[in-house]
Amino acid sequence: MKNTTRFYLIGFLRGLYFYLPLFTVFLTGHDVGMEIVVFSQFFYSFVQFIAEVPTGVLADKLGQRASMIVGYFIEALGLVTVVLFPTAIGACLCYAIGGLAAAFLSGSEEALLFESAKKEKADYGAAYGKFLSNATIGMIVATGLGGFAYAAWGAEIAPALLWATAIALMICAFLSFGFPELRSAADVQKQKGSGMWKSVTQGYEAIKKEDFLRNMTIVMLLIVPGEYFLYNIYQPLFEGVHVEPIWFGLSISLGLAFNAFVMRYMSWFERRFTLPTLIFAVSVIIGMGYFLVSLTSSPWVAVTSVIMMLGFVEVHRPIISDYLNERIASHQRTTVLSLLSFTNRVASAALRIVLALTVAGYSVAASGVVHGVYLMGGAIISYWLLAKCGCAHRIKHPPKIHTPSSVAVG
Repeated sequence: MKNTTRFYLIGFLRGLYFYLPLFTVFLTGHDVGMEIVVFSQFFYSFVQFIAEVPTGVLADKLGQRASMIVGYFIEALGLVTVVLFPTAIGACLCYAIGGLAAAFLSGSEEALLFESAKKEKADYGAAYGKFLSNATIGMIVATGLGGFAYAAWGAEIAPALLWATAIALMICAFLSFGFPELRSAADVQKQKGSGMWKSVTQGYEAIKKEDFLRNMTIVMLLIVPGEYFLYNIYQPLFEGVHVEPIWFGLSISLGLAFNAFVMRYMSWFERRFTLPTLIFAVSVIIGMGYFLVSLTSSPWVAVTSVIMMLGFVEVHRPIISDYLNERIASHQRTTVLSLLSFTNRVASAALRIVLALTVAGYSVAASGVVHGVYLMGGAIISYWLLAKCGCAHRIKHPPKIHTPSSVAVG
């Protein structure tokens, strides 16, 4: 099996989040308050925040394949934890373990797929887009089935759906054993004998030397879409406007179906719009969606808003990744990607606290409005930053990549 084909299969399996349409209902049914449900996501962001760089360095030293295997197994363990302990502590542990898993996977999947596409002479942007869209297709199938299960059996079916998702993730881990280590011996040698601090320092040096990378570290603080925050709050918001249970799953499935369609054809948008424009448009659309779903009294507006938000969430990610990978040297690709993702976790962790306090002090709807304001403001600032630095261009030729001669590697 070709490496890219293996990635496409893993993409589908890792998207099988059967439990998603009723996870909040499952937790609140076990007397976990909504403010705890939202705040528990802080542990996901915080653990990923503190583990992002160490796991990225480990992946560069030990290999992206090992990092992926560990990540998938750990994520499955987090889901099993909340099944066994459906309490406030169990929810926090579930998200904390999930954050650690995400840290192992962050950068590693992208880096190994990039190297695989290069070896197979395939287009990385198209390959990464297909990998993400396959994960989206998996979610379409899984959330649709989860929604039907919720409508038929209620929240009591949640443990079975959590187990099914955990099994799919463990299969991803076993499939990852089939990947070879694609880094050259020279690239591996560059990491030997270097401490984590030196690797981190070299990564920051690479970012400082590139206007685009430097500005993207700021942009990453401003465009957190809050996809999993949306998954937590839409269920009580739907209940508040009396949306039929079947739409708890179908709204996600339809939104993600649209997302998969847009994701597969992002190259069409890339040829016609610059990256700052795409980042601005996506953030504004999702921000408006938060306003609508939080303030409406119409069940159909609520459902349509969730479909619209999910339809556009992360659709610009393949283009961002393409721009980033073109500017990062192979031997430190995972470290630099993790450093950039690290800044995103800072914003995500802080935002989770603000949103949880908003839920506790005001309401779930108020927290949605706060997130909408954050995204609208972030869209404006991000566009200004990227346009000001001269980054409002399209990739026509591979840009100069920092080599060992321009970045000290020890």
